[in-house]
Amino acid sequence: MAHKSQPKYALLTYEQHKAVLDMLEQPGSSHRKVAEHFEVGKSSIERIKKNKNEVRQAALKLGSKRKRMKVEAKYKEIEEVVLEFLRLAREQGEALTGPMLDQLAEEKARELGLEDFKASEGWLSRLKDRHRISAKVVSGEAKGVNLLTVENWKDEFREIIMGYKEEDIYNTDETGLFFKTCSKKSLTFQGDTAHGKKKFKDRVTLLLTCSWSGEKMKPTLIGKSEKPRALKDADMKRIPVHYRAQKSSWKTGQLFTDFL
Repeated sequence: MAHKSQPKYALLTYEQHKAVLDMLEQPGSSHRKVAEHFEVGKSSIERIKKNKNEVRQAALKLGSKRKRMKVEAKYKEIEEVVLEFLRLAREQGEALTGPMLDQLAEEKARELGLEDFKASEGWLSRLKDRHRISAKVVSGEAKGVNLLTVENWKDEFREIIMGYKEEDIYNTDETGLFFKTCSKKSLTFQGDTAHGKKKFKDRVTLLLTCSWSGEKMKPTLIGKSEKPRALKDADMKRIPVHYRAQKSSWKTGQLFTDFL
C-alpha cells in the first residue's frame, strides 16, 4: 500500500514571519490560504500569529540593523578620511576632540554631496567603538616641531611679503564657535557627583582678520538662518559683525570670495 508522502515545508525568515502577519490582516484571508502561499503548515501560521508581538519586534530590529549597515557603507569614504586625519594628527602630536572630527566629517560629506549626513553622537560613538578610539589626556612634548620646516617657511614667507607695507599684509583665520557648549569641568560640593548634560552642537563660523600693523577688521559671522530670530529687530549694519548665512553655517568658496 502506497503511503502518502509528507509535504516539504519551507523555513521562514523573520521578514517572512512579518509578511505572514500582514497577509493575515487582509480582508478574506485565512490560515489555510496563508499557509498555502508560504508553503508551510497551518500550525506554523497559528504559531506566528500567537507570537505576533515578538515577531514584529524581531523583524523591526533586523530591519534597523540592515538599514544601519547600508548607511555605514554609504558613508565609508567619510570615515576613511576622518581616520586618516586622526592618524596624521597623532603622528604630529596634535590634540583632537570629538567636535573637530564631526566638523571634518561634515565638510567631507558636503564635498561628496551627501547632504543627509549628520555627524551625530551615535555616528561618532560607533566610529570610536569600531576603531578602538578613546579620549586621553595629552601630556608632555614627545612630538617635537620640525624646526627645518619652520625655518624654510620663514624664508619663503619673507620673499612673499617683500615689497608690501605692514598695513597691507593681512592674516585671516576661520574657526567654529560652538556657542551653546558648556565647560567639561564644574565646581561641585565635596562628595557630590558632577552629572553632565547633553552636549549641544549648535555652531557658527567666524572669520577673524587683522593686519601686520595691528588693525583688526570687523569679524564675519556665518550662521544657518538668513534672518535669525535673535536679530529680527537689529540693524544689521550696526551689529559688531558682518553676518552671512549658509544652510550648514560653513564657509563656502563663494562666501570667502564675497569676503575678499
